[in-house]
Amino acid sequence: MDSNLSDSQIISQISSKQRMIKFLNFIHPLLFIAMPASIFWGFANWDRNIGKGIFFVILGLLCIPLLVVLGKSVNALERKIKSLTGEYLVKGVLAEKVQVEKYAPNEYINPDFVKNCNILPNYDRISGSDYVSGTYRGVPFTFCDLHLQYKDTYRDKNGRKRTRYRTNFLGHVITLDTKTNINGFVRICERKNPRKENGFLSGIVSGAAEFLGMNQNKVEMESDPFNQQFKVITSDDELAFYILTPQFMEHIVAADEKVDGYTKIAFENNRVTLALNNGKNSFELTKTLWSKSRLNETRLRFRDEFQNILSIIDEILTKDNLF
Repeated sequence: MDSNLSDSQIISQISSKQRMIKFLNFIHPLLFIAMPASIFWGFANWDRNIGKGIFFVILGLLCIPLLVVLGKSVNALERKIKSLTGEYLVKGVLAEKVQVEKYAPNEYINPDFVKNCNILPNYDRISGSDYVSGTYRGVPFTFCDLHLQYKDTYRDKNGRKRTRYRTNFLGHVITLDTKTNINGFVRICERKNPRKENGFLSGIVSGAAEFLGMNQNKVEMESDPFNQQFKVITSDDELAFYILTPQFMEHIVAADEKVDGYTKIAFENNRVTLALNNGKNSFELTKTLWSKSRLNETRLRFRDEFQNILSIIDEILTKDNLF
């Protein structure tokens, strides 16, 4: 991609694809209605005019591949918009604050990492976006948006078995490399919180305190407010007290207040992993870029989103003896 496009050229490239998606989304329900209607009309006229009947049946059947092509076209356009937005808007916002090694708008963290990450739930379907790796305040880090879903089997009102996918994680995953190998693990999981009951995660694995297993060491920290909000599981009680000092627990609570969702943090070996289940995707276009003022508004919103993410990282980086 040519990274030297003017704002007007960026607006033109992105907005033209946004308008095409709107048009295709307008056509989609019309085709969906036309398909059974055309087939029904064809069979209704079969006896009176077989040629006309065959024509309408074929026309209805042709709607099926058209619907498939339409869906793929919309997906391709959305990915292209994501790439353009990343190249011309997000990349510049990231570079203002961090040293970026890689930014991939349509990629996410390694699926093998996700499968083996103890603070992320099991899943049947995975997707994600906005993978970033780089350095912030001298600390190597990665970031991405992640969407995990599990397969849910249920019976409808007629008793028929149905399958659907339900979200059990939608939010940010951040990793930070530590200078110190802690030779063990400390995992923090936010308990179910009435303050967040009306949010995105009510009814999902919100507190998710039990998913870490019953056979690992659970430890109570020195802060009652912290214990009420979080559950701590560790390979070594002394290690948990070494990391979770009273001051650092205050920083974790402060970081969670900025998440607007459920927080899980793992300190393990030479890495800190944050799983912020807040129902949000970063750096998404919510409006058509039809003017320079709209473009500037979008850049400003992206800056605010990224600054909020960095403010969460800042709270964790207060643990100087790890970083």
